[in-house]
Amino acid sequence: MLNIIQNTIGALARKGLSVIRNGLKMWLPFEKSGSDLSGNSNNATLYTGKALSFDGVNDYVDLSGFTLDGDTITMSLWADFTSEGTIFDATGGSTPFLVRYKSGGIRISNGATSYDVAGVSSNVGFKRFVIVYDSSDFKVYADGTQLGSTVSSVGTLNLSNHTAVRVGYKTNNSSALGGNISDFQIYNSAWTQDDVTFDYNNPQHLVTDNSELRYGSEEVTKGDFEGITQAEDTTGADWTTGTGWSIGSGVASCDGTSGVSMHQNILGVQDNIYAITVTVSNYTSGTLQIGGSSNNLEVDANGTYTYHRTWTSDSNLYFKSKAGAGFTGSISNISVKEIVSPTLNNLKGYWHLSEGDGSIVYDSSGEGNDGTSYDGNADDHDGDGTIIGATWDDQQATIPQLGLMDWAKSTPVADEITLIADPNNPSEDILGNSVRLREHSLNLDGIGYAEVPDADNLDFGTGDFSIEAWAKYRYINTNSSFNIVVTLGGSFPNNTSAAIVTDSTQFKFYIGSSHVDSTTTLVEGQWYHIVGTRTGATLRLYVDKTSEGGTANSSLTVTNVDTKRIGRDSTLDRPYQDLIDDVRIYDRALSADEVEQNYKAGLNKHKTGSSFSDDFSSDYGF
Repeated sequence: MLNIIQNTIGALARKGLSVIRNGLKMWLPFEKSGSDLSGNSNNATLYTGKALSFDGVNDYVDLSGFTLDGDTITMSLWADFTSEGTIFDATGGSTPFLVRYKSGGIRISNGATSYDVAGVSSNVGFKRFVIVYDSSDFKVYADGTQLGSTVSSVGTLNLSNHTAVRVGYKTNNSSALGGNISDFQIYNSAWTQDDVTFDYNNPQHLVTDNSELRYGSEEVTKGDFEGITQAEDTTGADWTTGTGWSIGSGVASCDGTSGVSMHQNILGVQDNIYAITVTVSNYTSGTLQIGGSSNNLEVDANGTYTYHRTWTSDSNLYFKSKAGAGFTGSISNISVKEIVSPTLNNLKGYWHLSEGDGSIVYDSSGEGNDGTSYDGNADDHDGDGTIIGATWDDQQATIPQLGLMDWAKSTPVADEITLIADPNNPSEDILGNSVRLREHSLNLDGIGYAEVPDADNLDFGTGDFSIEAWAKYRYINTNSSFNIVVTLGGSFPNNTSAAIVTDSTQFKFYIGSSHVDSTTTLVEGQWYHIVGTRTGATLRLYVDKTSEGGTANSSLTVTNVDTKRIGRDSTLDRPYQDLIDDVRIYDRALSADEVEQNYKAGLNKHKTGSSFSDDFSSDYGF
């Protein structure tokens, strides 16, 4: 077995499917973070997050029209508090509801009664807060950990009929919040510690993306048919069998009669989501419909099936031989359990606050609760396309990183508003614009970037080295003729640094003012593998494993104390606005064969038209 493994690894290496590691000093694959896989801890900090900033005077977001059914609310948000004030205020209904950052804690006022949880500080940077309030308890979490004690015996919540709702400023124009807020979500279900932990550990994902669903108690009686023998067209203590259905030997069977069903009364909660599981065996022909009287799952083969169904006023669980098709076969091991994990059905407000411009904060939940940011001036807050008072604060670390998400540059303000994918239709944003998949890469919008602190092993003096990256070609005309892919420090060009850049037609590899230029005709939106090497004083540039543009010469000392950057240099004039991936730096010059090997190692991941977007998996198998 060992020989087989060794031979397989050797074969993969010979085919160029493994990355060269000799001399590797930095490798940023941008899978779930900016972690360096070279083993040298040259980790990147991403500055691709966006937030909305409140001045503590009169800034707010108007969410009037937002309602919430039920008596439970969970709020999750990234916040950097600078002064106490309103987080969320709802008035005009039967019971006012207010959430505030106050006196080192979070206070909820439900009607005339207030409840406090301590342990929140100001001016400590962004933290992920989760606030849970239901008919019995009030809890607050920060960065995945519960603060203080659970407050019990709280009053009943009612947000079903409020006419005025704001974030950042009370509806009576008082208690203005100071600080930044990002990624504000509201659910009509109570999160548990497991939900809070998943949310904090996966900042680019909704809690509904957790594949480890939690379930309530079993709703079906005698789903294994144990001890039941029941003829067709009869009603037993637990199951009703229609014509053609019978129960015996641990299964329920249908003889192919068309349009007939068997069922059990299930007292599910209307609009909640349940998991229905059933095993089909002895299948011969036809189609089985599983669910209620409508909105069914249809199966036509043996196997175990799970169907997630929103419960309706129809309280029966049906198994039906489809009309016109019939069903001949058996069913067993039937289970119905409520999904108590948060689902998209529970998501009632999702303001990612990634727009970066404009006067609207869009609700990506699908509930249509778009808000308008105001500064309290009733005469100028509408229709001018810009935020008044509350301002956009971009290039943020810590909070969810747009660089690790799918997003779209959206109308009505083309090339300015950036919206994330619609959770209910991930191929588009909430306005129907097609998203740009991040493809396991750093998805840059021309504003964000990544930084790597200076390190001695990223200084090369007058010696040999290589800079490598995959990039989707795109050029944007800014105040400079160049867009930065990766630079070893400072403002480009720099006599102590090196960089890979683009202009309107070429990739270029620079040391100081010396450079080698690509000759390939570049296609916008297409992946390219770019490697710049220095051997002695000779510079070479490889594009898709081919050396292009001849050579140049530079013996400058590439040593500095500058921060290394991906997607920009130390100025604001040379940003990159597309995907960058697999940034690698070596302390030696890669040979042509080694460049080809790295090219082949990444080729499958960087095919044009890739559909990779989910960062829970990896095309390199990490």
